[in-house]
Amino acid sequence: MAVSRVTTYFPVSRRDFNLPFRRVHFVMTNSSPRLICVVDDDEAVRDSLGVLLMARGHSVRTFESARAFLDDGAANACACLLLDMHMPEMTGLALLLELRQSGKAVSSIMITGGPDASLGEKAEEAGALAVLRKPVPEDELFGWIERALGNKMD
Repeated sequence: MAVSRVTTYFPVSRRDFNLPFRRVHFVMTNSSPRLICVVDDDEAVRDSLGVLLMARGHSVRTFESARAFLDDGAANACACLLLDMHMPEMTGLALLLELRQSGKAVSSIMITGGPDASLGEKAEEAGALAVLRKPVPEDELFGWIERALGNKMD
């Protein structure tokens, strides 16, 4: 991670109003962020995952449906895909299968609200690295994201 310096000016005390004033902040930024795409029909889930990922220095794009993700062409730039299993119109499993058929290899992590062992197996056969159950503990989620990005190999 690179450190960027951001300067904000403000008065330090009353007597300093005639002087230039400043405060220096240091912001951690990823020097080469890799795009993480979140596909979930639940706006609250999309927003919270987006904020959480950005707070960790990741570049993030969110999509409300599998079709919106495909239509946007984001699969070409996406390094890691977090997607919901159950969505209207096109499920997460159908999205994985379509990506696979079109030859777009995206490291994917499926997230589901309900336990379904057969769907989990199908998702892994379609290329998902993991199938995680909501609510996903933050450390588990980021462990899988690191694996998907190739930063951790255990």
